[in-house]
Amino acid sequence: MEKEYLDVLDQYGNRTGIVKTRENVHQSGDFHRVVHTWIFNDKYEILLQKRSQQKENHPGCWDISSAGHVHALESSLDALKREAKEELGINLDPKNAQFITTIKRIKNPLNQELADIFLYKMQGNEVFHFNDNEVEDAKYFSIAQIKMFLQNLDSKVVFREEYPIIFQKIEQEKNLQL
Repeated sequence: MEKEYLDVLDQYGNRTGIVKTRENVHQSGDFHRVVHTWIFNDKYEILLQKRSQQKENHPGCWDISSAGHVHALESSLDALKREAKEELGINLDPKNAQFITTIKRIKNPLNQELADIFLYKMQGNEVFHFNDNEVEDAKYFSIAQIKMFLQNLDSKVVFREEYPIIFQKIEQEKNLQL
């Protein structure tokens, strides 16, 4: 597997000028940037991907539509496009991505992320092509269905804290279209 190189950031998201491998960033607990893209369709259903059983973290769990590390010298929008292609086999136009917020996430002292959250309305019907090592499945779910998943604390759903933000933004988008 090819090594990923990431920019080391300060706690405010500024590049420090230091570049390390993903492994070294996690070993030393450096802040780094990730991108989370929440895709929804014209029915205002949210696309969730089911992580491959071979994934090191959260195998078999339902996850954000597309997510991943932002590589060194890469923008979040470039990472958004790259990750969607790698994980789902689809082409997203970064111009159509709506930036929502950045969340500082300190999972543990060795995993400190700044997650740029984007919303993306899918136009038309896409055909997914999964990378066997990344994604097992992807499906659209209604907000009501996802809320039911979230009520069950045993359900295998990742990044629960982001869902209320996404629900609110999609409801706003829906109301603007009515």
